[in-house]
Amino acid sequence: MSREDATERLRRLVEAQEQDPSAPPDPDEGRLLAAAVGGDLAFRWRVLELRGLLLAPPQDDTVAERYGELLEEARNDPDRLAQVRPLGERLRAMQDAGELPRVMLARAPRRHRPQ
Repeated sequence: MSREDATERLRRLVEAQEQDPSAPPDPDEGRLLAAAVGGDLAFRWRVLELRGLLLAPPQDDTVAERYGELLEEARNDPDRLAQVRPLGERLRAMQDAGELPRVMLARAPRRHRPQ
């Protein structure tokens, strides 16, 4: 599949999911396409995938792992962080309510920025 074809397929998946957030996304195809395409479109897919997981969460650490991945990807981009943080708040609320297990995530070391 060409990059253009992968981009178009991912764009269709993203647009369909954005139009109907209650419809479960196809995580396998979406993740493969997002990895091949990258960029903003892939980030949009990963946000939608996490939202879908929060609607129907598996009882393992998948949701927390996906959140951690998104947080790492967005950590140097304030606009992306603004999209990810509310999902983290929802995740923590679900953990507090006992709807999801609490897990500890290992994150990459942060670079110290001179002030």
